[in-house]
Amino acid sequence: MNRNEKLLKILKYKGTATQILKFCEEAAEAIQAVAKADREKIIEEFADLENLKAQIQIMYTITSKEIRDMQDKKITRQLDRIKKEKDGRNEKR
Repeated sequence: MNRNEKLLKILKYKGTATQILKFCEEAAEAIQAVAKADREKIIEEFADLENLKAQIQIMYTITSKEIRDMQDKKITRQLDRIKKEKDGRNEKR
């Protein structure tokens, strides 16, 4: 049984509503771990989030490519904003 099959089995057993709630709980735990700069806890909570994220992707038939494409768009947008900020600062000088 591969990873996706295992995650689907968990999802079917637990149910979508439970796993969505669990995702929210794990996100809160990840936020706390990051705020405390606890590297080991960050790794643990990110692993939980990745597993639950994968289950949510299954629920909504979201591909990894769709997520990567959106990440690329958001990275480009952020870099554009940084460039505009820097350009605006340079004009004031």
